[in-house]
Order: sequence, then C-alpha cells, then structure tokens
Amino acid sequence: MEELRSTEILDKEIQEDARKKAERTLVKANEECEAILSQVDSRVQAALKEKESAYQAKIAALKLDKDAALPLEKKRFLVSFEGAEVVKAVNAYLAALPAAKRLSLIAGFLENYKPAIGSKRFKAFVFDVEPAEAEKLLKSVFPADAPVSCTKGSFAQLGESAVAGIETRAGIILETVDGAIRARATLDEIIAKLLDTARYELTAALFGGRLPE
Repeated sequence: MEELRSTEILDKEIQEDARKKAERTLVKANEECEAILSQVDSRVQAALKEKESAYQAKIAALKLDKDAALPLEKKRFLVSFEGAEVVKAVNAYLAALPAAKRLSLIAGFLENYKPAIGSKRFKAFVFDVEPAEAEKLLKSVFPADAPVSCTKGSFAQLGESAVAGIETRAGIILETVDGAIRARATLDEIIAKLLDTARYELTAALFGGRLPE
C-alpha cells in the first residue's frame, strides 16, 4: 500500500515538473514571438528605404541617360536636316542648269584624268549627253584619235554609283582599250566630291551663314 502511494506521488511530481517546463517553454516562445513582431515594423521600414534608394538611383541613372541622349538626337536631326536641304538646293541648281553648262562641268572634271590616261586610246560611254557633243568635248581634252568610240547608254545600264537624293544625272565614262583604267566624269562624281570637300561651306551659304539651332 505504501509503495502504491509513493508511485502516485512520484507521478504527480513528474507531471507537475512537466507542466512547469511546458509553461516556461510557452512563456519563452511567447516572448520570442513578441520580440520578433516588435522588429517586423522596423525591418519592413528598413527594407522599404533600401528599395526606395535603389529605385531612386535607377531613376536618376535613366534620367541622366535620357538627358545625355537628347543633345545627340538633336545633333543627328540637325545634320540630317542640313544634308537634306543641301541636296534639295543642289537638285534645284542642276535642274535649272543649261545642258551646255552641265557639259562644261563634266569637261572640267575630265581634265583630272589627263595625267592617268595620257595618250592611251579609250572607249567612251555617255548618258544624258549627246554622243556628238561628248565626242567633240573629248577630242578637245585628249588627243584627237584617243576616243575610238562613243556609245550612249543609261545611268543604270552603266552601273554607276549614285549620290543619295540627286535627281539630275549626266556624264561621260572613259574606259581604256586595255581595260586598265575606268574614269568617271559624271554629275554624281562632281557632287560627291563637292559634298566631301565643301559640305560645311555649302550648308553655311544655304542658311545665310547661320546654321539653325
């Protein structure tokens, strides 16, 4: 009988001890939860500030890129506009130019090829120029027997390179009989050289000495 009571007392002590441990565990867990919850707001605020700073930095970088791109885009537009206006003015000039004057420009360009061609004989191909006029011009620049033929063709047939936007085309193309030299005296060649060497002067003259801003 005594032994049974001792067992009951021991069971109660064990249960009480377990209950106290469980209570302490629950109290500790509750305290930890409260501590975590108390930090949630500050952590959220810190995370928000960090994200806000990161996004503000990205916005600032994008704004810098945009501000840097605007002057470049403006410059590109200005160059494109000036180029288009120069080509438009050149087209108007060539359209109003008499055929004799166009031939005179071509003749001046032919002079550049005299040192290279010398006394070599050559064939001539012309477009938008009368063969008889071209032959007469060639004999005035080169030895009289240099041109062996003068054939009329078209710009496209002769496979010439074009200056973008130029509408008036005329010219004489020389090819030595041995095929070693091919010389072009065309309005496109003349305009291309003019644009390469005097584009700024042409633009300044077109806009009255003051480029648009």
